[in-house]
Amino acid sequence: MVLSALVLRVAIALSTRGFFQPDEYFQALEPAHHYVFGYGHLTWEWVSPTPLRSMIYPALNIPPFLLLKMLGLDTKYPDLLVSSELMFPLFDLIPWLR
Repeated sequence: MVLSALVLRVAIALSTRGFFQPDEYFQALEPAHHYVFGYGHLTWEWVSPTPLRSMIYPALNIPPFLLLKMLGLDTKYPDLLVSSELMFPLFDLIPWLR
């Protein structure tokens, strides 16, 4: 059951090409990428003396970026940096793993 749910969620994540707000990247992926790799574009909400946004949500994207960096896959396969969208279907399975 868990495996079929995982396969379904990953298939949906890979096949859905809906409308994404650019702000999604600047609120989650870009700060996490900047934290791990040390470069990237941060909007004014992140660089002000008292940032307006919390790092809690972007922190969910740090582990996959960090893993890619530790394994050296970020330089060998830079397209993998885009695949962090696969991480959230895995988080959906956490309640099923009890």
